Amino acid sequence: MVHYKSGTCQGYTKLFKAVMDKLGIECSFSSSSQIAHVWNIVKVDGNWYHIDVTWNDNLSTRGRILLSSDSNSYTEHAAGYTISAISDAVQKFACTSTKYDNYFWRQGFSSGFGFSDSTTAYAFDTNGNFRKYNLSDGTSTVLFTKNLSWPYNQDKTSYWQGYFGDVISMGSVMFYTTPTEVYSYDVSSGTSTKVFSTDNQFYIYALLYDGSKIYLIDYNYNINARPLNMTMYSITAPAVGSKYTVTWKNDDGTVLKTDQNVSFGTTPSYTGTTPTKQATAEYTYTFSGWTPTLSSVTGDVTYTATYTQTKNKYTITWKNYDGSTLKTEQVEYGATPSFGLVPTRPSDGTNTYTFTGWTPTIAPVTGDATYTAEYSSSKVSYTVTWKNYDGTVLKNDTNLNYGDTPSYTGTTPTRASTAEYTYTFTGWTPTVSAVTKNVTYTATFSQTKRSYTVTWKNYDGTVLKTDTVEYGKTPSYTGATPTRASDSKYNYSFKGWNPTVSSVTGDVAYVATYTQTAISTETTAKETTAEVTTKETTTEVTTVETTKETTTESVTVETTTETTTEETTEETTDYIETETTDHTETEETTEYVTTETTGKTTTESEVAISTEHVTTETTAGDNTTEKVTTETTSVDGTEPVIIEAE
Repeated sequence: MVHYKSGTCQGYTKLFKAVMDKLGIECSFSSSSQIAHVWNIVKVDGNWYHIDVTWNDNLSTRGRILLSSDSNSYTEHAAGYTISAISDAVQKFACTSTKYDNYFWRQGFSSGFGFSDSTTAYAFDTNGNFRKYNLSDGTSTVLFTKNLSWPYNQDKTSYWQGYFGDVISMGSVMFYTTPTEVYSYDVSSGTSTKVFSTDNQFYIYALLYDGSKIYLIDYNYNINARPLNMTMYSITAPAVGSKYTVTWKNDDGTVLKTDQNVSFGTTPSYTGTTPTKQATAEYTYTFSGWTPTLSSVTGDVTYTATYTQTKNKYTITWKNYDGSTLKTEQVEYGATPSFGLVPTRPSDGTNTYTFTGWTPTIAPVTGDATYTAEYSSSKVSYTVTWKNYDGTVLKNDTNLNYGDTPSYTGTTPTRASTAEYTYTFTGWTPTVSAVTKNVTYTATFSQTKRSYTVTWKNYDGTVLKTDTVEYGKTPSYTGATPTRASDSKYNYSFKGWNPTVSSVTGDVAYVATYTQTAISTETTAKETTAEVTTKETTTEVTTVETTKETTTESVTVETTTETTTEETTEETTDYIETETTDHTETEETTEYVTTETTGKTTTESEVAISTEHVTTETTAGDNTTEKVTTETTSVDGTEPVIIEAE
């Protein structure tokens, strides 16, 4: 509500309760599901009453539900609904008093109330009558009437029905508004004085005052629009001639200064000696200002000096048994001091001393204090334990006197090597020193990282290079790039090492690996010899001539290979059917390709040859050249053979 300047009934209700809580006035809620609404109930002079701040922010219902009984509230809330009175109101306390059910504020108002004192109020009614109300008996007197209207639109062709003047009070002076002006009204003389005009630049629908400035609110010609299009203007509150007394007091009620005849609307200023307050054992006081906060004078007022308080600190001294000062510190009043450490007293060779506390007994600070350490004594006898790095006890020396320096007399500690390190005994931790208590010393070792042999070999086991590499490091071959000679089938190129080179954890050998590339033979002319896997093949190609320019539509290649167990000649007949079509006529041509293969080795299995593609080139004319390229791959996984014939 405060931040966004808008809200529902729930927002109004919660904000009103927050204000009442701050003022110490008992306040609660009432609600109805019938009308989907919530409002407040408030306790005044021992009785509970209804007050609906949401509906009071509305000219048609302003004041109608203000300190109402249950009966009046339920009837008023039902107005505008199809019920005569709400019946489902839920509230914690009953509102039985009807004291204010017929009070003056139910007569209909356009403005808020300006109070000159506790029994007199001023307000405009909806007809523009400026009334003075006697709060004791509810009677009113019309002081004057303003027959004015507020424009509905900017060109002033339409006007709102009703009066929208507002009223605020500044002590004995009321301020009220017309559509475009602000007036002061002196209740003692009954005279009005114009103090501000908008010069018809905007129209005033509401008036507020914060002690120094007057705020004027314009709803920009449409107060029924939601959300409201509101503009706020401010002017300095005018002086109206009244004089008041300002009294300045110390916090104990002593009057420091009195200023009389202070003009209305001026902000007072204290010109006396700066107020002071006597320090106590606990606090020192510093003047910080006045309460309430200084603001424009609207009546007699008293301001009281306020102070910030600072807790006093005192000196606490901590001493050892011999009177030497261990520590000095400042501690706040009321706090319990603490030394924070355990003081010590050295052994005298026969006895050791243990801190037992302070004298006097530590207590909350009320002033400066000194505390002295106290000790108990005991005869000295200690045990020294010698352990290996893994916690194994190597030796125990008992009954050592305070101040003696122990010495290890056992076998030199050892620690087994690991794949990464070898270990050498270096001493003890902590450093061996004079005995002041039971103590354990643990053997310490220096570690030396181990190195391993890395052997680099060629594919045939030949050692190319040998390196010594530290554990954990990744070796790198720095010799000449390994090579492998080509054979009748393959060329070889160095690929890398097996296994994959990785960080050293022990002796390791790496063997060179290679990528092999098959050696292929290209066959030309009509008779070609090629090597198919482990066999030698002679291929004869018989080509049938075709004429004219043709387009190859389909090619079928059938290959049959026979292999005997003896060194014999294998015949392979490839049938290639080619169907060609030119632009004018279609000719069918069958080509027969005969392949003779002489195997160098014997085998009893058939070798299947798959043909992957055939390329046919034809030239029109009497001389026809046809180029047939056949790529075959042996099923047994050997390299493909390219056979090309013209």
